[in-house]
Amino acid sequence: MEKLSAFIIIKTISLLMAGKEGALAIWATPLISEKRHLIRWILLISLLFIIGGIFFYRLEAGFIRREKKEGLIAVAELKASQIAGWYADELEDAALLAQNARLLRLTQRRLTRGEDYPLSRLLGHLSSIQQEHGYAHVALFDTRGNRIAASDPEFTELDTHTAALLPLAVAEKTVISTGLYECGIHDIIHLDFLAPVLDAEGEPVAVLILQIDPSDFLFPLIHLWPTPSRTAETLIVRIEGDSVLFLNELRHWENAAMRLRISVTHGDVPAVRAALGHRGVFEGRDYRGTAVLSAVRPVEGTPWFMVVKVDRGEIFSELRFRTGVVIGAVLLLILAAVAGLFWIYHYGQKNIFRDLYAAEKELREIQEEYKATLYGIGDAVITTDTAGAVRHMNPVAESLTGWTESEARGVPLARVFRIISEETRSEAESPVGRVLREGVVVGLANHTLLIAKDGREIPVADSGAPIRNEAGEIAGVVLVFRDQTAERRARKEILESRRLLQDVLDTVPARVFWKDRESRYLGCNLAFARDAGLQSPDDLIGKTDFEMTWRDQAEQYRADDKEVIESGPPKLGYEEPETTPDGGLIWLRTNKVPLRDAGGGIIGVLGTYEDITEQKRADEALRESEERYRNLFENNHAVMLVVDPEGGAIVDANPAAAAYYGWTRKALRKKKIEDINTLPPGEVQAEMERARDERRNHFFFRHRLADGNIREVEVYSGPISLGGRPLLYSIIHDITERKRAEEALKEKTEELDRFFSCNLDLLCIADTDGRFRRLNAEWQKTLGYPLEELEGKRFLDFVHPDDQAGTLEAVSTLSDGKEILNFINRYRCRDGSYRWIEWRSFPSGKLIYASARDITEQKRIHD
Repeated sequence: MEKLSAFIIIKTISLLMAGKEGALAIWATPLISEKRHLIRWILLISLLFIIGGIFFYRLEAGFIRREKKEGLIAVAELKASQIAGWYADELEDAALLAQNARLLRLTQRRLTRGEDYPLSRLLGHLSSIQQEHGYAHVALFDTRGNRIAASDPEFTELDTHTAALLPLAVAEKTVISTGLYECGIHDIIHLDFLAPVLDAEGEPVAVLILQIDPSDFLFPLIHLWPTPSRTAETLIVRIEGDSVLFLNELRHWENAAMRLRISVTHGDVPAVRAALGHRGVFEGRDYRGTAVLSAVRPVEGTPWFMVVKVDRGEIFSELRFRTGVVIGAVLLLILAAVAGLFWIYHYGQKNIFRDLYAAEKELREIQEEYKATLYGIGDAVITTDTAGAVRHMNPVAESLTGWTESEARGVPLARVFRIISEETRSEAESPVGRVLREGVVVGLANHTLLIAKDGREIPVADSGAPIRNEAGEIAGVVLVFRDQTAERRARKEILESRRLLQDVLDTVPARVFWKDRESRYLGCNLAFARDAGLQSPDDLIGKTDFEMTWRDQAEQYRADDKEVIESGPPKLGYEEPETTPDGGLIWLRTNKVPLRDAGGGIIGVLGTYEDITEQKRADEALRESEERYRNLFENNHAVMLVVDPEGGAIVDANPAAAAYYGWTRKALRKKKIEDINTLPPGEVQAEMERARDERRNHFFFRHRLADGNIREVEVYSGPISLGGRPLLYSIIHDITERKRAEEALKEKTEELDRFFSCNLDLLCIADTDGRFRRLNAEWQKTLGYPLEELEGKRFLDFVHPDDQAGTLEAVSTLSDGKEILNFINRYRCRDGSYRWIEWRSFPSGKLIYASARDITEQKRIHD
């Protein structure tokens, strides 16, 4: 029964292809003739449902894909703009905070007065910045990287990443961002902004460090997704060297932030596409290898790139469900049609069995014929009659033309197989016409496009051939063609790959060239061509070194080529001269390696070189510089030592050093610096490391002479390289007498301080600009102000308004160099009252020295 059912279906399709005569010959009985309409309706309805299902699938797939793409683009643009705006705001805030006048004033006072100026005000200012702006830490460092103050007492030093950028912020005088990095001190991810604090002349005096914890705002902003999703996520990356670094934690990969890297060669990964500068929607595989749909773009104003992605499986899960429903419905309909055909066959089998048997035999032969000619090949096949009307076409031809076999049968081939010239866009001649006219195999012209029924343009190639009957007459034409889209794409990719390789070669600064076994140039990059005085690498192809401007060196070049080609090992890093197009002579550092074919045979030589002319000049200048240094070292009257920081051995000492220390130069070269320096060896080594690392270059030590005397010395020391060896170059000044004078001055200053502290009178030092410079404690007892609120203030601000004119006249007299005796005026106390003060003052340069006393009680008694 199943065999007969299949036969009925095949026969029905044959009837649809055949004319009326064949139908009447097979279906002669009235009963079957009435049922054929039912079969045709079942087939037609089944076909409509299949077409409807395909249309619904394409419509739904396109809608879902478009909706997801638009959603991903919207999320990417929103998040990228939010992050870019936040980043720009942080840069602007850092610049404004560093320009704060109060911060500059507090910083300068701390740097100028050192430990004498209280740190509490500066700490309070930094803490207020931290609290108002939500920074993780706020610190202030000087321009050499030493901490001045920090909101967190444990913030004592900079991470190496931040410390490396501090000199750049100082040099550029602008805000520098560290980008996201994993802090080696706190073991968490930070984002720092380094803002230089500039003085009135625009010179940096310190650097404000504003440290942000990205987990407070940035990472939550990145992870936020507007709708529920099982797989959607947002991430930011940056490119580091030849890999892409993931900066935030990932949804499907634990502890990935600042640790997960993917090579830039993985071009199908959205993160790599983003880091390489692509923008838009991209389908590929994410860091897990899972197929995803993603939107990628750079985050403007930052070194970061945004990736917004969702798993492809999640996107099309709903589509798969709907497709299953449609397929199920179509299958049910087809089963119903088969059941109907089976019933018809069962009803009429007694009357038509003989005819069906004959038809089955005929159909088997036809089926085998079409299997061999139409359906057994992968190319598209269309057959026509002698009039050029379509008779048959295989599924591949249906797919390419967009016509079904039933639609195309009897239609002129020019309508079904419509071809145009890709270059001129004009209609191309159908090969069937030429085959029918000339009776030969005809091939399509190059660059031919097939216009499908739905408007698609498909590049095709191949030929048409005549179909001949037993008499040798043309009975029709068979047209065999294939889709060239993949071939064209492959050819285009090859050309693009070659162009990309040439672009890469033309971009690298090194000169690259390759030759055949006869030392004829096969190609080069643009830099090499320009060195040769040529406009393009193509101008070099086929030439030899004897035809170039360096013909004087051609024999040596060819000898080097021959050595590499015949021996096999590369020749690397050797130096050689070259004559330039302008007649000059430059020096090259050249590398040559064998150029091999796919089988490993040597077919030529591949070479690169770099111009080292400037380097050789620099080496010569270095030798001259070392010679000048030697003359300066030997003939200078200042004491000079050259010390090895690794162990402290004295490498050299000039004659002045020998005269100062009392040892011969030979004896000094056998000593270590710890034999002279009185500090313990460990401290001496630590100080040498500070000088070597340029953290400090000015020192005060006590040095031992040959006669046993200990002298106070001032040392300026810094790194120097001699013969490629890192050493310390030190200049020593004897400051013993100066230290003694300073000690004497210090004792006098302490005596003056004790005198100021114990005197019961009001003692004052002011300047002719009218400001208190120094006051003793009696002022606080008399006026009630702390000394910090008086020192540095204009004393006229405390004088009674009625006494200000007289006070100004007295200051004018002092400015003229005259003394003032028994001058009386009134000073405002902290509680608002006034005290009568009697003065004795005398000038000294721009300073005024005064002794005063409170006579308020005397005035009251007198009055």
